[in-house]
Amino acid sequence: MNLFAKAKIYQTKAIADAALDEEFKTQVIIALGRFFNRDWGDLCEEDIQLNEEAIKYNDLVHGAYDTAKGRIWVIAESQSGTEYDTITVLFPQDY
Repeated sequence: MNLFAKAKIYQTKAIADAALDEEFKTQVIIALGRFFNRDWGDLCEEDIQLNEEAIKYNDLVHGAYDTAKGRIWVIAESQSGTEYDTITVLFPQDY
């Protein structure tokens, strides 16, 4: 089962507004697909290893992906500690 199968996906208003552009919207969907497959995007090796360790405990994991509208982040969190329940897509400046 995919780690993120039960997670609800959220986006910031800035992402929603930018997603009116079809090219960007497609890039966000591709980034989410990569994230679901544990391709963390444009992270340094240390952050990739931190994500891999965090998954063991359902701790926060993140990915970074370059798009036509700039870099986006995808962050997954677990409120329960037993499964990921929230994924947020945002621009770094939205954090």
